[in-house]
Amino acid sequence: MDHEQAEWNRFCRAIESVKDGLILFCTGAGISKASGIPTFRGSDIEAVWNRSPMELGTYAFFEETPVGHWEWFLGRFDSYFERQPNPAHYAVTALERWQQARGGRMTVITQNIDLLHDRAGTKELIHIHGDMGHARCTRYGCENGAPKGKIRFDSLDFSAFRAEPRLEHIPRCSACGSLVRIHALLFDEYYTSHRDYRMRDAMNATQEARLMVFVGTSFSVGVTAAMLESAHLRQVPAFSLNPEVETGDWEGVGVMNLQVNAEEALPRLCEAVGASM
Repeated sequence: MDHEQAEWNRFCRAIESVKDGLILFCTGAGISKASGIPTFRGSDIEAVWNRSPMELGTYAFFEETPVGHWEWFLGRFDSYFERQPNPAHYAVTALERWQQARGGRMTVITQNIDLLHDRAGTKELIHIHGDMGHARCTRYGCENGAPKGKIRFDSLDFSAFRAEPRLEHIPRCSACGSLVRIHALLFDEYYTSHRDYRMRDAMNATQEARLMVFVGTSFSVGVTAAMLESAHLRQVPAFSLNPEVETGDWEGVGVMNLQVNAEEALPRLCEAVGASM
């Protein structure tokens, strides 16, 4: 048996062993690559953050030039509304059903705002960075703004802005008249800035999990660091599925990386453990 097969078998056994506990998945941009969505910090030529993330992806940039910020967001993310889940998303949903049928639990923390897990039917889902299905008012305390409020994105009319990007064409909050912003965590913001990010729930899950699986993430954001620390301190088995990371790169912090594509590996995992897709 070669080394890669031995690692795969170890991964399957670990999943099967958590019969009555919590399996925690954390998904990053890599899981949506097969749906036609570029990764964020990977080697893709279309990677979102290849161009000045600290300029485009901050609230400071929005305050400085809301027109430029919305042009960037719509130009980059508008097409994502048409994207569909790929086999990796459906496999995660199948694994959730399978784990629940065994009397266990499974929670998915996704760093992605693309809503593909939702479309694939995953239920126990934490949108740790928000979601593109909503916007929100920029005025803190407004019923449509942080820390609790939001607005359905499809209720906003961006047609005038798309035709002619001007400040007066950015939709306004129906409650107070302030500008609207994307409902996503920006680089200069905190996880505690909106209740939808559910940071407390995510941290509770990291403390309860008996197994962690990271899919398509580069471990470059705060929530993954907290999960890694929890797994290491509690000696919880942790696996990463990422074709761009060399096998074994994360073993020093207790993570076994499998150099595989999520859209191939997760359906294969379902077949191995008997989770019907």
